[in-house]
Amino acid sequence: MNKHFIFLLILILSIGCNKNESPYGSTGINIININPELKSQAFKSGSYWIYKNDSTSKIDCTLIYQDFTDFEAVFAGHGFTDQYECFEMFYNEYYSNNFYSSYWDRMMDDCIFRNPINYFNHQVFGGLIVYCQDTAQGQIYYDSLRVGSNIFYHVQRLPIDRTLLYSAKSVGVIRKVIIDSVEQGTWNLLRWKIVK
Repeated sequence: MNKHFIFLLILILSIGCNKNESPYGSTGINIININPELKSQAFKSGSYWIYKNDSTSKIDCTLIYQDFTDFEAVFAGHGFTDQYECFEMFYNEYYSNNFYSSYWDRMMDDCIFRNPINYFNHQVFGGLIVYCQDTAQGQIYYDSLRVGSNIFYHVQRLPIDRTLLYSAKSVGVIRKVIIDSVEQGTWNLLRWKIVK
């Protein structure tokens, strides 16, 4: 009886463990979480940053009025496989009182994208990279940077559109150098409140 039971058990396990291969490749979902280092930039609703333009003395307050986390499945097979990837995403929606504008950022994988673009039912992601853990994005890194009377550490500078953004880890944007715009100039961070 024991021999028959063991044989039956081995038979069931071997049949149950066979993969049902698709003729187009492997199936499954690959989960891609946000880089843990990047999560230092995940700010919640109620966070704000107050900037001052060095040349005009204008003040701007940028605040987060909404945040949420989501997972989005993306077809990654490109016609050859039926492989899906599921990205963990964190969204921030901002409002700037001086620029009278709202915008949003999407944090995923290693980067934060400003006003990201989706094509073909959310299958291709794009947008301007405003912060990235990946060193191949053209950032310039500073160990520290003085802005006004404050010293910030782990700063990166990234060009986006006609703006240079200086972002400090766990603080966000500390300096905006805007070129060729009505609000051009250097906007330095005066005060801020971070909600995690």
